[in-house]
Amino acid sequence: MKKIIPTMICLSTLSLAVEASAQRELEEVVVTAQKTRQNVQDVPISIAVLSGEMLREANTNTLAEMILYVPNVTSSSEGQYSEEVYIRGFGTNPFNPSFESSVGLVQDDVYYGRTSYFAEPRFDIDRLEVLRGPQGTLFGKNTVAGVFNISSRPVTEEFSLNFEVGASENGGKKVEFGAGAMLNDWFGLRVSVFDLAYEGELYNGFLDRQEENPEQRAQRIKLLFLPSDQTELELTALRTDTDSNFWALQLMNLDQGTRDYLLQFDPNVEDDPLDFHTSFNVPGEFTARTTETNIAKLTHEFSGLESLIQLNTTLILAHTNADTGVLADLDVSPADLSTLNFRDFYEQYTLEWRFAGIAESLFGLGGPVEFVAGLYAFNADFDFLGSFSDGEDNGSFLLTEDTQQLAGPLFIAIPALVALQALQGDQFYELDFDRNMKSLALFGQFTWQLAERWLLTPGLRISKEKQIATASGTMFCDRVTGDPGEPCALGFILGASDYAYEDSRRDETDIAPKLSLSYELSDSVNVYATAAQAFKSGGYNALSFTGEQLTYGPEESVTLEVGVKGQYLNNSLRLNVGLFQTELKDLQVLAFNGVFFDVRNAASAVSRGIEADWNWLSPAPWFTFSGAIGYIDAQYRDYPGAPAPIYEGLNTQQNLAGERLAFTPEVSAAISPQFQLPITETIGTSLIFDILYASDKYSDTDLDENGRVPETTRVNARINVGAIDRSWSITVGGKNLTEVIEINKANDAPFFPGTYYVQQAPGREFYAAFRMEW
Repeated sequence: MKKIIPTMICLSTLSLAVEASAQRELEEVVVTAQKTRQNVQDVPISIAVLSGEMLREANTNTLAEMILYVPNVTSSSEGQYSEEVYIRGFGTNPFNPSFESSVGLVQDDVYYGRTSYFAEPRFDIDRLEVLRGPQGTLFGKNTVAGVFNISSRPVTEEFSLNFEVGASENGGKKVEFGAGAMLNDWFGLRVSVFDLAYEGELYNGFLDRQEENPEQRAQRIKLLFLPSDQTELELTALRTDTDSNFWALQLMNLDQGTRDYLLQFDPNVEDDPLDFHTSFNVPGEFTARTTETNIAKLTHEFSGLESLIQLNTTLILAHTNADTGVLADLDVSPADLSTLNFRDFYEQYTLEWRFAGIAESLFGLGGPVEFVAGLYAFNADFDFLGSFSDGEDNGSFLLTEDTQQLAGPLFIAIPALVALQALQGDQFYELDFDRNMKSLALFGQFTWQLAERWLLTPGLRISKEKQIATASGTMFCDRVTGDPGEPCALGFILGASDYAYEDSRRDETDIAPKLSLSYELSDSVNVYATAAQAFKSGGYNALSFTGEQLTYGPEESVTLEVGVKGQYLNNSLRLNVGLFQTELKDLQVLAFNGVFFDVRNAASAVSRGIEADWNWLSPAPWFTFSGAIGYIDAQYRDYPGAPAPIYEGLNTQQNLAGERLAFTPEVSAAISPQFQLPITETIGTSLIFDILYASDKYSDTDLDENGRVPETTRVNARINVGAIDRSWSITVGGKNLTEVIEINKANDAPFFPGTYYVQQAPGREFYAAFRMEW
């Protein structure tokens, strides 16, 4: 970071030297990244802002699709169910259901504490803000990498309506509707609905059906009450439902022995990971993930205050729950070896009470002070019940070379295991996990005008958290002797044993400070430096097969960021550039246990890089050029005991010190040239290209070369024809017009050493939509 300050001074000097004229001016972009409404140029952190209008025109419906437009932000999957999101190299692997998130999700001022909410449908969006870097001071725990801050459309004073009906390849059908207004002086409402159905690209030849074919439905209603000129009460109710066949995985790299074994069950079994074809026997389901959210937001503006220019208070009470059920073929093959069946239920209550305002000075010193301070309370229950079931073909599988490799020196016991398995009938291993989490926090931040052009922003959050958990793992089988001490064959295969613990308690206290310093080089250009810290909760391992490594500790991140934000060419060009370095210690990692993933603190890592975004309204009224680019160098400082690629030997370990973080391309960019031309006085057309680039990345922690995704350049394009006042439009577009055919990720297959479970990235897709908006 030694060269950062001189570099930023040079950038600032060059920025001030730019002089030109333009006929058009950029509109102000308002965000709530600091819990108050501000111009994005005044916020001293790196922020990407995507408007709801742009997201609708680009036919994006999930966060995984939306973040393709945000450099240094990635997802492990572009599919409908991606819960694995990374910002600046740090993110969350959701394969262990008790794993806390590294990236925070906030929608309409409410924090959501489960990664499953990342995969919910996004509709009737006003804007998406991606806050890069730790945001612990204002947003609290589990924001060590950053925050997605989403705002849905508000109740408007005048009547507003938006309607969209669309269709796409692979059976895609979409309907979205929203309407609302103030109905009188004191009451207004907005109603929005969303319906999406998609047949999917991946074909399962064994079951003769499409996999990952989501049906998503969502409804939201907002009621706005204005009991006085100074008081506002907004009530929001939201429900989402998702159903789908599950899961969208293919096999890759079958050795001859495994191939010969699986050909007994499906003569068409193959291992091409890029042909949108799979073969497994269990008709898996992602069954009715249902979420329900209710929010009450009360805001009051105070008046007649002598010492304060402005003061308001906001009280937010929220309740949400998510009910999810999954049935999946654990071996992803036509052989009936093992089935995963689980259901989890999450319920969360939150309270946030904050005050925000402007004072004339800080106790008579300097200029005005803008401040926000408050109290936050969080209470959540998570219940998980899952089972790993024995399949009918395990008897024959125990005689394969794969089983011999998995058994290692214990292979001599395989004949006895075969006999035991045949006699014991149906078997399954059940995991039961319940956790309650409570936390309480005080937070505050103020921006003080030290001098005419200097702004200082300190902040602090103090949090206390308590967790209580109960968990058990139990093996069930038809024991031959009837003796409960008789071992079950599946227990040997999974390496599982019975265990139980009750009312285990964890207590954590965390402090998240922040300090920013800004200097206005001119009325339209400022430079800033920000240091911040955030934390991620420790917790419990919900998928332990042995009762070992049941707990893991918290992790912390510290970041230093400097940047310049400016508007040039008579406010026709907005250009923001930032450099950063983030360090994480006690990094929580997932270690593959042969079937699923255990959680432990095993690593420290550092991420450094640069981000830039721009929007230019050219002198030619028909051309606009926007984009963003990011570079990142993210690597482990230390990671002893990390899993090694399977080709280095079963259960081999390595130290990843100095190696790259997975899911992190070094360079990523989203560039969008836009052309707009009038057809008549009232009708116009626009042509927009989105060029999305990402350099190569690894898709698994072990940095296996078989899971490396090469660099990709995807081109999306769309043409709009409609009213110049945007009251109606027709859009025809295409995604991935360059026909990039690649994998999203590849993970080791637990039953077949040397084979991989692969999720393929979406192929080319054309779509069309009709929209109305008033």
